Amino acid sequence: MEEGKKSLEDITTKVYYKGKFMTDEKLYYAFHTVVLQEIPTEISLAFTITRCPNKCKGCHWSDLNDGEVGEELTDEIFINTLKNQSPVYSCVLFFGGEWKPKRLKELLLICKNQFSVKTALFTGKDMWELNEDQLELCNLLDYIKVGRYDESLGGLSSEKTNQKLINLKTLEYMNHLLIDKMK
Repeated sequence: MEEGKKSLEDITTKVYYKGKFMTDEKLYYAFHTVVLQEIPTEISLAFTITRCPNKCKGCHWSDLNDGEVGEELTDEIFINTLKNQSPVYSCVLFFGGEWKPKRLKELLLICKNQFSVKTALFTGKDMWELNEDQLELCNLLDYIKVGRYDESLGGLSSEKTNQKLINLKTLEYMNHLLIDKMK
């Protein structure tokens, strides 16, 4: 293993102890759905996480980001949803959640350890804006979309966008796959 990189086992032991996850962070979600376009090479089970602090102008999820919106995404709800939707999806996608990195890490570990599926995160932050705990999530992610939504530049399907969809295993930018699909 490369120096400075942490193994899945190292990451797991930090948050999982005696069969129980050890964080008091909570994430809330509005809904989940199967999506075909967001990660072009995957069928994704997407969870729309609410209460985002980023407040990007023009965000199409802005009505979900007020203080009390959403239901707590408990282990039980999450695991049951993954079981009930299996084998439809090949990837679990989180629209947000990086602002609660310990809780998101727990959910990513469930994906990897119990379901062996790929994982993705759409964040409104650039890589350089992520703190250490948020960057550590990349060890458990296969894909990440970074960059605030800018109305004047458009989303991932725009050739002008500031956002980047990255395959973290190959470090390939994947925007071209979305632009080609949308034409």
